[in-house]
Amino acid sequence: MESKTLKSRKLKISFLFILVFSVYCSIWHFSSASFIKNSADASTGCPAFYTSSNNEVIIGATPTLEKCICFNGQNTSYPSDKPNSSETVSRLIHAKQDDDIAKKINVEKSKSDTSTNESFKIEQQLVSDATPNHSYPSTPRVIKVPSDFPSIQDAIDASVDGCEIIVSIGNYFENINLKGKNVILRSIEPTSHTVVTHTIIDGERSGPVVTFLGTESPDCVLAGFTITHGLASGGAGIDGNHTLATIQNNIICDNCAAGHSAYGGGLYVCDGVIQNNIISHNKCSYLDAGAWGGGLAFCNGVIRNNIIFNNTTSGLGGGLSYCAGEIENNVIW
Repeated sequence: MESKTLKSRKLKISFLFILVFSVYCSIWHFSSASFIKNSADASTGCPAFYTSSNNEVIIGATPTLEKCICFNGQNTSYPSDKPNSSETVSRLIHAKQDDDIAKKINVEKSKSDTSTNESFKIEQQLVSDATPNHSYPSTPRVIKVPSDFPSIQDAIDASVDGCEIIVSIGNYFENINLKGKNVILRSIEPTSHTVVTHTIIDGERSGPVVTFLGTESPDCVLAGFTITHGLASGGAGIDGNHTLATIQNNIICDNCAAGHSAYGGGLYVCDGVIQNNIISHNKCSYLDAGAWGGGLAFCNGVIRNNIIFNNTTSGLGGGLSYCAGEIENNVIW
């Protein structure tokens, strides 16, 4: 009798155990289907969160919550990772005045293009503006010497029409060629006599200090330099090749045109505007054929408001020779 009672109790206990286990499994299965726990991401400062079956994200309170967005149950630092173009993010944050503040973010998909999302376009622009451009331009920009390029010629070579090349005070021992580029080449302050006298392009007696290709327009400007120590048969200071470039606010001095025939110790065949320059102590000498213009020769543009003095030649025109342009308001002696 006791044996039957014991067996009956064991069966009841077994049945009860099976029933409890089944209920537990059902509850566990429901919980697992509804919530998947993700750990906190210490590297991004994002909190731990739970993702429910309907993609609703419930996040614990954190001071850095607004820097975080969760995409499809993943902790993601914002804005380094953005949604695909077919996704938009709508964040709904509900704060409670409890000890544990809960915040909600609802991540939903949309068929609209994110290019129509104004905030996303602003973020794209900010990222674009913050990205340094180390390539050299196909569009005009400011180029600085020597911070961007060590030499003036390197800056010219990297430039395109419309660029402005600004040269800091210093001695630049080089012979430069504008190569037909319509750029503004200037010192940091072309109207300052101190700056001009201390921003020096020195040709070291190895050719014209400045050479133009001849195709430059009046938009090409050379301004604010001391141009010195050129040596050539024509245009020892500046050889224009009939350029229309604007040459202004320079000191063009101590250049020498020399050869069997010689032309323009300071400037030669510059047909653009030549204004507000000091042109002095340039020489033009020849061996047998002739010499023309200690200061300027065959410059047929506008020559105005210049001081032209102490230039010499062994031929014709110590100051100017055969300049057929408009010559006005200059001091010449």
